[in-house]
Amino acid sequence: MLYLPGEGSKPMPILKLSKDDPKKELEFEIAYQLSLTVKQRFEMMFGKDAMNFLKFAREHESFKTPLIVKRQ
Repeated sequence: MLYLPGEGSKPMPILKLSKDDPKKELEFEIAYQLSLTVKQRFEMMFGKDAMNFLKFAREHESFKTPLIVKRQ
């Protein structure tokens, strides 16, 4: 396991395997999530969502809102 510097005081772990092992990947992810506080998990979740939304908005900013057409 490798560690990268995290945003807080806690380093962010990186799992390195010689071949794919879904069971080890799941165990690693669960252990990492359990090591975080609830506040840290929500901050990660909202931070990623906001970044993805802003990236999408910048890429598609030229699109106009669809018009509503009434049928008769």
